[in-house]
Amino acid sequence: MKKILIVLSFICVGACEKQHQCNIIGKWTAPVPTMPEIYQGIEFMSNGRASSINMATLQYNEYKISPDCLTITLAGHSIGNGQTINFTENYNIEYLSPEKIKLTRDDGYAITYTRQK
Repeated sequence: MKKILIVLSFICVGACEKQHQCNIIGKWTAPVPTMPEIYQGIEFMSNGRASSINMATLQYNEYKISPDCLTITLAGHSIGNGQTINFTENYNIEYLSPEKIKLTRDDGYAITYTRQK
């Protein structure tokens, strides 16, 4: 019985560390490329919901992160020219720390966000 408890403790520690590694809950922003004094980004909420920060025409609604923390899917709608278009974007998580996250797409687009306090 003691051996089983020890094994379960190691499993829990590994799972808890992985959950901590995937923690993206919060507000993440980056400067607008053509206006570095203005920031935009995404807020990730614990219920799988997402919200755009300072992006009136690109509205994120939800996200899903893979269990291995390697990919994230963002969904929402784009508003412009009198129409609303639903979208889904898939990103690779190249880097994730408590302060920074770098997302890349297969088309070469990359962005690094900083977590806001």
